[in-house]
Amino acid sequence: MSKISIDDVAERLGVAKSTISKALNDRPDVSKKTKGKVRKLVAELGYKPDRLAQAFSSGKTRLIGVVIPVMKYGFFVNIARSVTNEAKKNGYRAIFDSSDEIAKHEVEIVNDYIERGIDGLIIAPCIKGSSPSLKKLVKKEYPFVVIDRYINGIRAPFVGTDFEGGAYKATKYLINLGHRKIAYLGGHSFIPASRERINGFKRALAEAGINVKENLIIQGEYDSEDAKKNLRILMKTANDITAIVCANPDISTGVYEELIKKEIKVPADISLIDFGNTGFFTSVDQKTEEIGRIAVRTLFDIMKGEKSSEKIIVDTELIVRDSTEPNGKNINRAS
Repeated sequence: MSKISIDDVAERLGVAKSTISKALNDRPDVSKKTKGKVRKLVAELGYKPDRLAQAFSSGKTRLIGVVIPVMKYGFFVNIARSVTNEAKKNGYRAIFDSSDEIAKHEVEIVNDYIERGIDGLIIAPCIKGSSPSLKKLVKKEYPFVVIDRYINGIRAPFVGTDFEGGAYKATKYLINLGHRKIAYLGGHSFIPASRERINGFKRALAEAGINVKENLIIQGEYDSEDAKKNLRILMKTANDITAIVCANPDISTGVYEELIKKEIKVPADISLIDFGNTGFFTSVDQKTEEIGRIAVRTLFDIMKGEKSSEKIIVDTELIVRDSTEPNGKNINRAS
């Protein structure tokens, strides 16, 4: 059986090839009735548009490129999933790559995307070294949106999470439950989100008149094994804590497993809150789905010619579960 072409579809319906193309691309200048007829016949005939030909004729590949620092954390994976879904709704595909926090790799990925002819870019930049390459994109008026990590001096739209507000909400909730000896386990201070979370943590304590004790703030890797080690360090000098705020689900999982190993109950002995909203724990929902959706929609607006350098900060939400409860006692625990 010969391959079905756009000419076959147009001939069957008695319309121009351009009408078929517009209908399949959901153009507003084609009626819903015609679009319905086209889609129905296309499904019956098994017609598949020639994407390469479409790209040549329209100057668009209907691809958007996404660069994230690492693939392993749920925060970025969830954003990637949201970007994929939102792009698909609009007839686009998203392609992904990871810079591994290396600015040189980031530049190589972006250049490769541009050579492939992608229509726009969404990027969570490296912590260091991204500014020069992003400034070049601005100068070329290339359509892109920055997510997660805001960089001063880059005139491009930004979509991010209110990390400080999320940590503030979590800590204030624990304070309202009667907790006063609250610890924080998070990522390294050179990561912007880590600094913002600590600012929120400290702000909530200060507003409640609770002295900030630096030994209750431990920073390390965003993984469970490092969290276990850091909890052991914490408990040697602060074994009377009644609550812990964890910066992501990997940290909270490690902390929980180590507490169980020490026969310390959650939440009876220690209340636990994390960021990520993935499971058992009371958690700060960072609205990753919304971040991805807004980033794609903002990118599409720029691709249509709109100018924007808007900074959009998405609010967080505290989801209460069974890992927190009012502080009723202070237990002296052996380390």
